[in-house]
Amino acid sequence: MEEGTYYDSNGHAQVEKVSRVKIIQEFANCCQVLVVEEEKTNLLKIITLRQAWIESPCSPGSYVHVIGEFSSAGQCIIDNGNNLLILHPDHLISATVVADAFGCTRRAVLQDRVKTTSQSSPPTLYGTILHQLFQEAMMANQWDFDFLRNTIEQLLPRHFETLVDIGLNLDQAREHLFSKLPEMQAWAEIFVRAEPRVSLIYLFLNAPN
Repeated sequence: MEEGTYYDSNGHAQVEKVSRVKIIQEFANCCQVLVVEEEKTNLLKIITLRQAWIESPCSPGSYVHVIGEFSSAGQCIIDNGNNLLILHPDHLISATVVADAFGCTRRAVLQDRVKTTSQSSPPTLYGTILHQLFQEAMMANQWDFDFLRNTIEQLLPRHFETLVDIGLNLDQAREHLFSKLPEMQAWAEIFVRAEPRVSLIYLFLNAPN
């Protein structure tokens, strides 16, 4: 990555960096111009990173999501006051991992690769899977048995190693998780609504302190 300069609204020279996902062409007479190829249309556009965004570790071949508008010339300037860039959007990182990285940039990687030494247990595993199931149901706003069952079938293979470690098979885990679905559906029937139920509001307002 090369750096160049631009002038802000106060007339002061500032550092800028321009990045692209796939380097298609180098332009002369510029600091560095990296062209972004749109995945669906294959159109070439230009993203310019400025101010705090200049340290974004963009590299050829990376995928990015841009939240902002491109000019008629196909250019988008991202700085502290305008637009956003999401680098590697297919990698989901929790807020906890991001917060831990401020103290030590290696901590998140080490925690992911060097797993805890405490032994897994069925309650811990079931709690993790049910949490993921609840999250998927909330995002899709679907609580019918078929959706919940299919989601469990998708989640179980991801935890196969843990199942083997604690001596459970897929059938045992599936049976236990299916037994929890009526409770989850009953909770959703009460609390997941476009409008709150009057009876619940009355109970909340008249609950003892």
